[in-house]
Amino acid sequence: MYCFYTTWNLYVGCNSKLLKNKLIKCTFVTGYSLFCVMAYCVLYYTWDKYNKNMLYLIYLLGVPLYYFTAVKIAEYVFECNKYHTLLLK
Repeated sequence: MYCFYTTWNLYVGCNSKLLKNKLIKCTFVTGYSLFCVMAYCVLYYTWDKYNKNMLYLIYLLGVPLYYFTAVKIAEYVFECNKYHTLLLK
């Protein structure tokens, strides 16, 4: 629920016509939230087995960069202001 709520609020104020449609926004946010939960589960269940594997660790170190890239792409696709998530209201 927390992941869904925060993702829903992430796109408040964006100008995309896709996000104005509540069904499309709900579908997108639900899919993204499920992806986040599944990614956490994969990390949780693979950590003990692969925490000594260098490729695994390099991949995990890159996760912040992957997330930053995804946020920048979303800002473009959903017509948000640059750094809209950092602005205090």
